Amino acid sequence: MVNTKEKLRLKTATGSPAKADRPARERILEAARTQFAAHGLRGARLDAVAREAGCTKGLVIHHFGGKQQLWEAVLSYYLGMGRNSPFLSLSGSPDRQQLEHFLRRSFRFFQTHPDFSMLSNRVVIEPGSRPPAEMLSLIRNAGEAFAHAQHRGLIRADVRPRQAHLMTYCLIAGWFTYRDVFAQAWDADEPGDTDDQEFLEAMLVLLDGGLLSAPGPGHTREPSSSTPSTQGSA
Repeated sequence: MVNTKEKLRLKTATGSPAKADRPARERILEAARTQFAAHGLRGARLDAVAREAGCTKGLVIHHFGGKQQLWEAVLSYYLGMGRNSPFLSLSGSPDRQQLEHFLRRSFRFFQTHPDFSMLSNRVVIEPGSRPPAEMLSLIRNAGEAFAHAQHRGLIRADVRPRQAHLMTYCLIAGWFTYRDVFAQAWDADEPGDTDDQEFLEAMLVLLDGGLLSAPGPGHTREPSSSTPSTQGSA
């Protein structure tokens, strides 16, 4: 139980009486998510986490043991949310509504956890950092769920289900990563262009019907090549 004097100290440190009333472990995890997203595993400092959480560095170490363990706890916090997805837990029987719910749920996750995009990028670009086994397992499960959805006719047969999963992830993650940059280029000519809900609905429309319009009579798609051409353009 936090006494009155300690609450006053925490209120001063965190700037919020509501935040001061929360358990120390919860405050530390929230501060760590912010610090790791901004600075990565190597750049983040436990004293900065402690300062933001309104506690001592010793208390951070008491709860988590060290920076590596705290990093793993932050990733586990996010991955735990993914494990609870009904779409991923189904054994070969997803339907269209469940697939759409998965996409909407994924979008809302990024929307309500803005630090996750930066954290997931840190996992990829951080020198010496490797994706945790739990993350790789979750990605494999999602790929299998998309394959089951394809077998049930929910995803077109001429695409790879794992690539379909990655495409949807990139669409969602890319929106929250680059939305504000594009908004500056667009100069807010059309306010709806940067509206989250409008993008979500447009994304679902495109996934449902395809981006390109139906080809005209006699049109044939240019064949793809797995080997890039080394010659310049004519």
